[in-house]
Amino acid sequence: MVRQRVLTKGKLRAVWSGASAMVHPHEGVFKLLILTGQRKDQVAGPQWSEIDFGEAEWPLTPERIKVRAAHRVPLAPVDLRLLRKLPVGPRTISLLASARR
Repeated sequence: MVRQRVLTKGKLRAVWSGASAMVHPHEGVFKLLILTGQRKDQVAGPQWSEIDFGEAEWPLTPERIKVRAAHRVPLAPVDLRLLRKLPVGPRTISLLASARR
């Protein structure tokens, strides 16, 4: 059975607004969830090296995806801006680590 869950426009606006009120970098992580349509663990878990800023896409390998099929997530300019705002440092190895700081 395929589960379908869709947020209404009103609920999406509420989540977006709530994310805007969050402390950086949590705002970006929540907005990426909305913009990319990816699962929480996928948005919070990738290594920075997985994001292809040049091609504006995010390749997801089968072992990181529930359905076990590789695919590429296209990244819009707003996605790239949000990603670039996340802190990067020697101890930051993933987006989730960025959000925990």
